[in-house]
Amino acid sequence: MAKILQTKVVIIGRLCFCLGVLTVGLLVIVGIASQPGFQKIENRESQQHGKLESSSPNEKVTLRRPSTKNPHIVIPQPVKEADKRAIVDYHRKEETLCRQRIGNRTAEVNWCPCVPADLQGRVTINTADDETWSEIVERVGTDVSSGGEWKPEGCVAYSRVAVVIPCRDRESHLRVLLRHLVPILKRQMVHFRIFVADQRFPMIFNKAATMDIGFLEAAKRFPFDCVIFHDVDLLLEDDRALLRCGPHPRHYARALDKFDYGLYPTFGGVVSLTADMFRRANGYSLQYFGWGGEDDDMWRRVKKLSEIHGMPAVVSRYSTIFHVEDATNLRNPKRHALIADGSRRSENSTDTDGISDVVYDINDVQLRPLFTRIEADINVTALGFRLEHKVHRYQKVSGFCHDPDVAAFTSGISWASCRFLCDSTVGQTCFGFSYAARNCAILRTVCNLSPMTGWTYVKEEEFRSLKPSS
Repeated sequence: MAKILQTKVVIIGRLCFCLGVLTVGLLVIVGIASQPGFQKIENRESQQHGKLESSSPNEKVTLRRPSTKNPHIVIPQPVKEADKRAIVDYHRKEETLCRQRIGNRTAEVNWCPCVPADLQGRVTINTADDETWSEIVERVGTDVSSGGEWKPEGCVAYSRVAVVIPCRDRESHLRVLLRHLVPILKRQMVHFRIFVADQRFPMIFNKAATMDIGFLEAAKRFPFDCVIFHDVDLLLEDDRALLRCGPHPRHYARALDKFDYGLYPTFGGVVSLTADMFRRANGYSLQYFGWGGEDDDMWRRVKKLSEIHGMPAVVSRYSTIFHVEDATNLRNPKRHALIADGSRRSENSTDTDGISDVVYDINDVQLRPLFTRIEADINVTALGFRLEHKVHRYQKVSGFCHDPDVAAFTSGISWASCRFLCDSTVGQTCFGFSYAARNCAILRTVCNLSPMTGWTYVKEEEFRSLKPSS
């Protein structure tokens, strides 16, 4: 009995010692982290995108505070006292622009406030895809009309805004974005309709052409005077950045968390411009297949017509949703040459490709509770774009292949990327592919399908050659 008690005392003593060491260690770490010099000192992405300016020249970068309960929830840093005056001045200018715009309209109309009083300022960011569409609609969209249109009750918004989101196989990001964005647009009392433009063909993503198609199709369904092009992986951190159009095109996503909120001069991520201005620029160029280049090209086009208004750095802050590189949207090695060529062609000419030239077919239009989804095929022949791989047709069968001899298995990729991997397989045969929950299996030959949720896509020529089982 005494030996047992002695053993317990020793164990308790060791536990107390370990806890003491851990406590001291945590205090040391907290002390170091609180020092002014504790900050990120290198960002490879920022190096790839050129020199970034500090959002506040005399201020060191401050890391955001993640929630201790959920790593997907981040609380942005509060606004510093020195920056609050900039927000007041910005809203005063917005008030003036708004009143000038409605000044010549019917006086009897009860116009919505130019700067609503219910704005929250810095908002909590939640990047977790942890709710279904039904749950998100119940949370933020029970008063949103089918197709994604909403307008304030009791007053008239002075502008109608089309929000165009280019998105392919990024449904999880779309859920996170709309859960975050819809309440902000409501608090800002914007009359809006959300359009999701989805490119189905070709497999190589052309974001610029997809945005052009989104604009053209939105104009057929909603009489807007302002368009906002919004990347699906960006979340606004401060709802005092009023999402609307001004006399000049606006660049909202100027300061991103992944660049330590340095200001990058471009015209992408989240931008707004009037419908008239977008048509005068002839929209986005159609030449950019793959990642990169279209934003810089658009910056050049817009600069020829107007100065670009950079939103105040204190409110133009965005968080990014992490995602892996997509096989159908790899960096375009020709993007810099295309930008230079477009610049040369436009110096002495207004003949630029864009919405006047895009040829496409609409596959489907879906009126969803929070948005209108537009699925389109781009006519690559009309653009003179040559695919570097054969595009196969597939037959769809229920089930997922779990045979151990699959040619390759990849997780965390889109359906389009999975199909692209099968289409472009070099050096070995691809019979088809299975896809479920962002898991992709490339198949060498016939396999046994499990009844789990998912689908298998067999190349049409291979499917025809299969003999029916007896």
